Amino acid sequence: MSINKKFSFSAIVGQELAKKALLIALINPKAGGLIISGKKGTAKTTLVRSIAQLARQNLLEVPLNATEDMIFGSIDLEIALAKGQKKFLPGILARANKHLIYVDELNLLRPELLTAILDTNIRGENIVERDGLSYTHTTNYVFLGTMNPEEGVLSAQTLDRVGMYVNIDNELDIEKRVEIIKRALAYSSNPLGFNMNYQAADHEVLKTIEEAKQSASEVLKKLFDEGIEKDVLNIKNSEYYANTLVSGIADLIHE
Repeated sequence: MSINKKFSFSAIVGQELAKKALLIALINPKAGGLIISGKKGTAKTTLVRSIAQLARQNLLEVPLNATEDMIFGSIDLEIALAKGQKKFLPGILARANKHLIYVDELNLLRPELLTAILDTNIRGENIVERDGLSYTHTTNYVFLGTMNPEEGVLSAQTLDRVGMYVNIDNELDIEKRVEIIKRALAYSSNPLGFNMNYQAADHEVLKTIEEAKQSASEVLKKLFDEGIEKDVLNIKNSEYYANTLVSGIADLIHE
């Protein structure tokens, strides 16, 4: 396992619920994605970037100034008119197949674009329509978003489209805060050397993710057969879902 420059996932202090939710999102893309909400300094962005690095997955970010064509793609109308052929110009969603889509400060993204991204994730396909022409392709990505609730809230309709929502706070425990500062200083002075100290721990997390993917489908099927699916999709029960799924594969996911 190569040593990367981004902050190691295993080196992040605290935020255990967010870590569990990220593991679930990666293990089961059908969980509906994840939004992590927290004030500045809660490591929410670091959590997302570090889990992508650990899982060796591309993290395709949606900039806040992104246009509809940049995200969903477009149809080359010149080719269509000149040759009568449909040429699809891929957007971010098409390039994210089997990878991660990430929106930082998603509550600042245009609401209609965020809704469309989430709807595409739910449908499992992206439908692009331009001037009477249409193009459809399947989508298979994990949606991850972070936000600062002080900068605006999400509507209930938006939250209904997301599988998991986790709210995190700054660590208040003095010992943990001291450790956070120590690790931040150590990382800033020597990123590669710092991450080397957590290479083995990250490898174990990656191993559990890969092993859990093999058995998660059986666990989820059992949960859904028991009628829990409605609760899973209810944002108010996301913590319950996280704890239930993790306990169901406790031998594969470690704290």
